Amino acid sequence: MNTKILKYGIFAFIFYAPFANAQNLPENKNFSECLKIASENPQKGIDYAIDWRARFGNIDAQHCLGVAYIENEDYENGAKILSNLAPFISKDRLVKKTTILSQSANGYLLAHLPDEALIQINKAIELDEKNADLLVDRARIYAMQENWKDSEGDLNKAMALKQEIPFTLRLRAEARLQLKKYNEAERDISHAILLDPKDGENYFVRGRIREAKRGNNAAN
Repeated sequence: MNTKILKYGIFAFIFYAPFANAQNLPENKNFSECLKIASENPQKGIDYAIDWRARFGNIDAQHCLGVAYIENEDYENGAKILSNLAPFISKDRLVKKTTILSQSANGYLLAHLPDEALIQINKAIELDEKNADLLVDRARIYAMQENWKDSEGDLNKAMALKQEIPFTLRLRAEARLQLKKYNEAERDISHAILLDPKDGENYFVRGRIREAKRGNNAAN
């Protein structure tokens, strides 16, 4: 589940080409250029994508436009652009299609519209059921809906498919905390701290887990 808009930071481009040069670039270079601009200056990215789309009617231009709107914190509008674009991407372009669906889902999530986000991420997972990143994305959506059981289930599947990382361990620790699985939650967050001892968020979650655990023991 990607991009800065998904909080995964892959739009790390460093060079800006003028609009006048865009038509002379190969399509993949043009797309990279548009994403780079969107990351560095979202409004310029929007302008770039609109200009590119007007002149060439390119699907990649529309894709970049949706990304640029989300980078510009117009999350719902960007998510709608991407969700409307996804049906026009053929299933044989699996990575492209699932990326757009995932980006749309994350846009809706950032807009605090988890129901819409879930629709998009489910479409992506239907296409690629063993994609751990997509499962983590859906787990985040379930967490926003406070559907902790399904959030934990998707994180279990994701970590069975892909090496455990601190972020996913912390997400599962949170789900297990909410499910009152305190011992399992503490094991997850302890493992996250072992893997990434510099992340203060892990310690915050561990403190909440231990406090809940003490309260539960006192009540019993």
